[in-house]
Amino acid sequence: MKRVLLLMALALLVVGAIFVRGRARPLAPVDGEIRDLVATSHGVFWISAPDEPGSSPATVWCVPTGAHRPVAVLRAYDVRSIFVTGATLYALAESGPELDSGELVVRELATGQEKRHGGLHAPQGLWVDPSATYWTEARSERAPAIVHIPIIRPIHALRKTTSDPSQATLVALMEGSKAHFTGTFLGRREEKLYWTEQIGTEFSQGAAYVRREGPPSGDIETLSRERGPNFALLNGDDLFWTAYSHEMAIPSAGRIVYRLNLAHGGSAKITDWLSASGALTTDGDTVYFVGGDWVWALPSKLDEPTPVQHFAANRPGTVDTFNSNVYGRDTWDEEPHIVRRPLSWRGVLTAALQFGSTDVAPDTSSLGGEAL
Repeated sequence: MKRVLLLMALALLVVGAIFVRGRARPLAPVDGEIRDLVATSHGVFWISAPDEPGSSPATVWCVPTGAHRPVAVLRAYDVRSIFVTGATLYALAESGPELDSGELVVRELATGQEKRHGGLHAPQGLWVDPSATYWTEARSERAPAIVHIPIIRPIHALRKTTSDPSQATLVALMEGSKAHFTGTFLGRREEKLYWTEQIGTEFSQGAAYVRREGPPSGDIETLSRERGPNFALLNGDDLFWTAYSHEMAIPSAGRIVYRLNLAHGGSAKITDWLSASGALTTDGDTVYFVGGDWVWALPSKLDEPTPVQHFAANRPGTVDTFNSNVYGRDTWDEEPHIVRRPLSWRGVLTAALQFGSTDVAPDTSSLGGEAL
């Protein structure tokens, strides 16, 4: 009997320790808005940028897995986008205010060794896979609008490279509303890259497009067009995107989500009444909408979403999920922090088992690195 009670006490102690270690907790305080947060097996990375470029360095911070404090892994005049794959950090940065000061930085996380390729023109948006690295660059082109009043419109060139960035090839040209790319890269499926674009915002709320690379000799394919600042997510064979609500008296006050199965075709609305601002993210087969101070699990067919966890982060690019935990900017003790919150008991367990920290070398120079 005593042995049974002892085992039960030990079991309760283990469960309590797992709960304490795996429960929601702040990872690092933040000052103002953040840009491009990514959660990986090596840790949580995000860009902290000043309101005015050049007033102070933009910094890529990381809280390594199992660690309790952030380290700065990259500093530059400005950092526009980051991508982490394996033990390598890719970043689009700018070394100064000049138009051609953009650079692609490739940094090995464990050693801190860097390679840089300069001469990029206002780069933004970044996607890396084993076959290629993608990014966009902006050019301004004079285009006729109202008679006698020319308007300068940015033209974004989507480029890719398989090895040497100086030999990048052109994938697509897209018209923009701002000097920097206002869309996001969604990923690749069957050798085709998917991305979103937001255009027309200088006149109204514009429109959001989901596009992909067409056949080798064909044009870029448009998969959806929705009014307003909407966003999308690619998850395996399924493409998800938001649109203005069909049910609310003011459509722009809320969002619906569409799902398109790329293997079989046919799109359908799966839910409505979501928050006007938000972000789509995924953990395995489950797709979440983060908005309205909640993480919502989306249904696979038309139904109501399921509230999973309180969370205040609600802007695309500033929230991510990994190992059944959600990461992003949230309020903790009435102060802004990067926060981790579990989405399930699996999330509690995976977070509790992060005892050792992954080696991530801190930045020791804002301009150091080997030239490509």
